Amino acid sequence: MINPKKLPFLTKSLGTYYKKFVDTKGEILNYFNKIYIDCTGEQNDNVTIKEIVGDDGKIYKSYEIKKISSKKKDI
Repeated sequence: MINPKKLPFLTKSLGTYYKKFVDTKGEILNYFNKIYIDCTGEQNDNVTIKEIVGDDGKIYKSYEIKKISSKKKDI
């Protein structure tokens, strides 16, 4: 059972974790978008984009990366 006196702290912690999750998700999606953009100039054999219909009915992009480039530059 949760102590009611600890609920404000618990809510604040959950909000912080959710913000970190959203930020991390955005960084990962941006990284995959940059990889795809870098590969479009060359042959696009390394990245495949699939469209997936979610449970909510929205269409999402799925990036399937076959080989990650070994370039040392920051993407």
